[in-house]
Formats: sequence, C-alpha cells, structure tokens
Amino acid sequence: MNSNITLDNLTDKQKIWLSQISYLELSSTGREKIASGGIKVSELIDYLADEDKPFNGNASMGDEIFKELGSRVLGMESYPTQKEVVDELIDCGLGDLIITDISKEQSFLSSGFQALAFIDGEGNRGISYRGSDFDFTKGGVRDWLESDMIEYFTNDSTQRKEALEFFEKNKDLAGNNYVYGH
Repeated sequence: MNSNITLDNLTDKQKIWLSQISYLELSSTGREKIASGGIKVSELIDYLADEDKPFNGNASMGDEIFKELGSRVLGMESYPTQKEVVDELIDCGLGDLIITDISKEQSFLSSGFQALAFIDGEGNRGISYRGSDFDFTKGGVRDWLESDMIEYFTNDSTQRKEALEFFEKNKDLAGNNYVYGH
C-alpha cells in the first residue's frame, strides 16, 4: 500500500468510495477467499458475482431515481458498474486495502444487512455498512419492513444488532476504527 494512504488520512473522495464498497456483490469464491485470509481491493474484480452489474444490486423500486442519485453522490455521469467501482477504488489509491470479513450472504429471509471489514497497511481497521436493499429476492422486504420500520419506531432493529455484532467482531482493540456507509 502507498505508505501515505491509510484510513486515518483519507480524502473525502476516498471516504465516499469506501462507503460504497459494501454494495459490491461478491461471488461465493470471493466470500471463501475472504474467509481464508482476505482479498486485496485490487483483486476484487476477480471475485465479483457479475462485474457489469450496477454495484448496488437490483433495485426493484425506484431503480432510475436511485441510479441518478447514486451517480450524483459519486460525481459520475452515469451509475457505475461493479467493475467501475473497483477501478475507482484502485485509482484513488485504495487498492492495497485488504478485505478481511464480509457479512453473511443475503437470502429472501435475511434482514438485508450487509457490511465489509478491511484493514490498511498500518493495521487500521475499517467497516463499510450498506444501506437499505431493494432487492426483494435477497431480503429487501424484510429489510424495509422489519429493520427500517422497526428502527424508525423503536430504535431496536435486527440490522442494528447485526451491525453492532459485526463491529465487535472486526474492531481494532487499540481503537483505530473507521466506519463508512450507513
């Protein structure tokens, strides 16, 4: 890793791209690679489920609105593919980050929770949390009804518990932890 780029001295642009990394959909081979020691961000392209797929999955509701908003946030003309997201992470100097953990694979019955944990060359740890998922074949209904609505009314959702468990599992005990996404 470029010794000048660590999680404690990122630009706003780098932080925005790290907030998006948890939206990438990794293949089962990629998940196995992470479980057996990790994947460098620069190697992610080999482990995407479909590199040409828009990086946020298959939004079933308001697809065009989310694509337009997402491209504006990222400062791009159009919504990027997963490959373009990986290319941008590498171009902005984050290719040597190592993804060390990924939340469980999504299914129809899952809560929709998604996160990735990573580490830089100095041992700083980061987590990127994914926002709500509109893919109703992979937990989108439960995500919106159980997690988002319950969170709104009670501040106690399944995803909140999963996010805290993921953080506890992946945190740096020295306190060098960085959180991205939402």
